Amino acid sequence: MSRRDLTIKWLLYAALTLPFLFVQQYLLNGVEFFGVHPFILPLLSATVAIFESRGESAFFAVAFGLVCDLLMPSVFPCFYALSFLLTALLVGLIVGRVILPGFPCALICSAIASAINGFLYLFFLVYNTNFAFTDALNLIGLELVLTLPAALVLFPVYRWLFRRIHNE
Repeated sequence: MSRRDLTIKWLLYAALTLPFLFVQQYLLNGVEFFGVHPFILPLLSATVAIFESRGESAFFAVAFGLVCDLLMPSVFPCFYALSFLLTALLVGLIVGRVILPGFPCALICSAIASAINGFLYLFFLVYNTNFAFTDALNLIGLELVLTLPAALVLFPVYRWLFRRIHNE
């Protein structure tokens, strides 16, 4: 792929990711079930990592994480960049070696992405405050249950883009 094609490819991924970022920020953050809202942003970096190489998806994850860090507060600076990078690297190791890309892979990788983000957040929440560990685990579980159905929407959308990019 030429440099021009690579630039266009990642601009298309960014353009496709932007509406989901707005959905999270302006729609899903206002929806609460038992005090927890769905959080689809880790799933975005995991879904891209399913389709792209480990190096390229890691670059996307860091860039997307930095955008999220600039737009949303978190427990420490660059939290989302670190979380999404770990997700992309782990998903890159799993896809193709352990499980083939498809809906089951999307669900497993989405669960991994949500768990990585949740456990990193849990570690810093429990470490810096006196928040109970079991309560934090309950929050992670509820968030995972609320977020996983989004993988069934995200996977076909990113698969469509991947096929369009690599067929042309």
